[in-house]
Amino acid sequence: GNPLKALLSMLVFLMANVGGISTFLALPTYLGQCTMLTIIPVMQALAPELTVTVMECIVWLAGERTPDAGRARLEAVPLRLPRAGANILLDVWVLAMGYAAFASFLVASVLCVLLFTAATGYGSNSQVVQALKATARRVRMQLQELAKQAGQKLQMLVILVLQLLVFPTYVGHLVSIFLCDPVLHISQQ
Repeated sequence: GNPLKALLSMLVFLMANVGGISTFLALPTYLGQCTMLTIIPVMQALAPELTVTVMECIVWLAGERTPDAGRARLEAVPLRLPRAGANILLDVWVLAMGYAAFASFLVASVLCVLLFTAATGYGSNSQVVQALKATARRVRMQLQELAKQAGQKLQMLVILVLQLLVFPTYVGHLVSIFLCDPVLHISQQ
């Protein structure tokens, strides 16, 4: 039909894509890089050896390590993350850190609004506050369900490890100890 309408539809679609990419990729990546650059100095103050190891892993994942690069070079260089796209694992980790920072900010914001309304009584009957309270209850129920399921999975994992690894290893150890001296003629010491 109308070429102007088709052009406007295409522009709206492209702008929606730009908005989606910036919202779901660019912002979390930027937040993840900022979070990493904030966490690494704290790690450096608390555990310098761990920080050097983490930075060595980051440099190695980025493929920027040269054969003569060592711990001394990493300790002397200011903290810098490799460019985006250097390694998929590092990019996914930074993106996850960004989403975690964003989710933490949202949770803190909702809690602050709920605390403000509880302390002042302002807007306690508004639909927004009621929606926030309902959302907080739903999130609490989902977190409780997640914790219960994680506990069940952990319990199942412990049972499997005990049945398939620890118990057979213990039995094998006992059999080898009992067979050492009388059958195999090997001293136990």
